[in-house]
Amino acid sequence: MRILLFLILLNPVIYGALSSVNYDLNFEGDSSGRISGVSSSNYYISGDTGSFSGGFSSAHYEINNGWYYTIEIDITPPPTVVSPAAETLANGNIKINWGTVIDNESFIRGYRIYRSVKQSTDGILLTEADGNEFTDTSGLIYGITYYYRVKPVDLGANESITGNISVSGFSKSLCSSIDTLAAVSRPAGKVELSWKSLPGLSYYRIYRSEIFGEKGTQVNADGSTVAGVFSQLLSDGLTDGKRYYYTAQGVDDSANEQHIGNNQATAVCDAVPPTVPVVSSATHPDVLPNVDNCPRFSWIEAEDPKAPGDGGCGVKGYYYLLSRSASESFSSTWIFKNCLTVSYDKIADGEWYLYVLAEDNAGNKSTAASKKIVIVTTGEITGKVCDFDGKTPLKDTRLELIAGRSVLKSARTDSEGNYRFTCVPFGEYKIKIFKAGFNPFETEAVSLSKSCKNITMNKTVETIQNIGAEGIATYPNPCRTGSVTFVYKVDAPGKAVITVFNAAGEKLAFLEENQNLTGFRETRWDASLVPTGVYFYSVKLENKGNTIRFPVKKLSIIR
Repeated sequence: MRILLFLILLNPVIYGALSSVNYDLNFEGDSSGRISGVSSSNYYISGDTGSFSGGFSSAHYEINNGWYYTIEIDITPPPTVVSPAAETLANGNIKINWGTVIDNESFIRGYRIYRSVKQSTDGILLTEADGNEFTDTSGLIYGITYYYRVKPVDLGANESITGNISVSGFSKSLCSSIDTLAAVSRPAGKVELSWKSLPGLSYYRIYRSEIFGEKGTQVNADGSTVAGVFSQLLSDGLTDGKRYYYTAQGVDDSANEQHIGNNQATAVCDAVPPTVPVVSSATHPDVLPNVDNCPRFSWIEAEDPKAPGDGGCGVKGYYYLLSRSASESFSSTWIFKNCLTVSYDKIADGEWYLYVLAEDNAGNKSTAASKKIVIVTTGEITGKVCDFDGKTPLKDTRLELIAGRSVLKSARTDSEGNYRFTCVPFGEYKIKIFKAGFNPFETEAVSLSKSCKNITMNKTVETIQNIGAEGIATYPNPCRTGSVTFVYKVDAPGKAVITVFNAAGEKLAFLEENQNLTGFRETRWDASLVPTGVYFYSVKLENKGNTIRFPVKKLSIIR
């Protein structure tokens, strides 16, 4: 673009000064030497004879008795630099150098140095250098690669725009650097810092930034942090959902700060817990009693209210607990897993509650969700056993609950002849009653089910006596189980003494039991370790110096 510069020869000199980078001026001289000018841009002309100014395309000026000549205004950016390079120095600084640039329109004023942690952007302007090299000493952080661009600037303030390439330099650690700094997100938005303390330092300055690779501003008071730990809360100026970058800088007794080569650590201020999981069960969809005692549970994945990219830490996993309590509080006994399902095997009958809560990576825990189930796989058989007259209760009488050919449970009647079998799995059973001195009596079959889980069965025992005049017997005989029961008749309260011998006459067992009740009584012996063979036993009753001896009888054990 052309600009007319007027030199007034006969009158005092009037010179022009331009007030804008962009111009649209047109001056012409007429035959009498008169010069007129019309401006469409903002400019002014001043001189010894006064000042003339015009703006916004609204002024018209005439200057007499003069002549003019034209000059070209430089609006073209200079070329890019040649062969830029970067080097990390031993002291931790980064040195950049480049080749000289020649501008064909005007002189090069200097070189602007830009630094960024991203190769694709210019970043921040560090300085404008005169020569062909520059050393960056401005708080470089260990472990970060910095990208530099060098842009020439000419006297017309035109900056090189296109074609500028970046060169990189890696900030290294020095022997006195703090390169162990770590940052951790904690519950309620807390951020904790820790590092290995270095010898010879008086205290540490903590710097915080919201920009990766930048040192930021100091957030602690000088002298307040003397150990390798530091923390900040929401009340310290943190904002929930923001990611912060920290550096720890050592300071010696002379207030010198070791500011090069310290690493940067980052953490998110996360004060919001995850959403509450939604728990369900495919095996127990409702709270009605269910015969399935192997429940399976699942829950919908919880969400962090802020995704990790928006300042959330993300869901780490889930704590869960299966409990009989309808009101559980979280404790260290809860199981933690990063899963969405859990299964249990052979759970006892009753009401159960599965509690599940979510935890994010900052340690924030959601409210616990719960799912109630009811398992009923067993029933109860109760009743009363009376003697043949239907009135006299058979007290302290042994009973066995029989499933097929197996004994499931055993019990004894109380003083009123009452008995109880609890936690009996659903199925069909018979009860065998062992009235002392008589053959066992087996009842009819009864069935337990979800619809009939509590049965009361009263029985009157009418059976054949199996003890002869000698007054003693054993069952089972032969014995194929682990226990042998001796039956004998007691006429007066006293002590029963039972001795078991092998075929060689050697004593195998010696049993003593006080009997305070009269009638047929029982004493059990654990014979589970006794090998197959024929054995003999004797029974004697002692009462106030009187002794009654029963005949020696034979016992067979078969394994």
